[in-house]
Amino acid sequence: MPADSDSDIEILGSTSLLSSSLPHSRCDCPVNKFLPGAKKYDANYAITYVYTAAETTSNSQVCPNCYCFVCQLHPTSCKDWKKGMKHCNGSSVDTLYKRAREVRSNPFYAVLEQSFTKGDKSTVIPDWMSRSIRDMRDCDRSIERQIENYEYGNRQARR
Repeated sequence: MPADSDSDIEILGSTSLLSSSLPHSRCDCPVNKFLPGAKKYDANYAITYVYTAAETTSNSQVCPNCYCFVCQLHPTSCKDWKKGMKHCNGSSVDTLYKRAREVRSNPFYAVLEQSFTKGDKSTVIPDWMSRSIRDMRDCDRSIERQIENYEYGNRQARR
């Protein structure tokens, strides 16, 4: 290894059984194949997927090293694994689940969730936080629309 290189190791891919013994998102599981749903676009042109009951049932099966894409917890600890939003269908290509993961990783989320689960009605989202969330959402939509317009233009040019 060259002297000026980092000492960190990054695994880019594997075909061995060793990969199944490393922690991984459910959508990247080498043991249980992840079934993607049917692609669709929401009102803001964001890419989401629709899952059938069979795909959800298949995606809810895990190996011991799987973790929830959204919560980043083991599926047995994820309260929305098979109900509600059904985190078992979460993947990095689905805008809905990517946004849910971003929200869950926000340090404010834990504080808000804790106060709401305790029934504390006095917790109010500060105005600056709701503005910044709205601004991030608007920026996200704008970027997604630009990508969609670019892709639409490329499709039209190929015809």
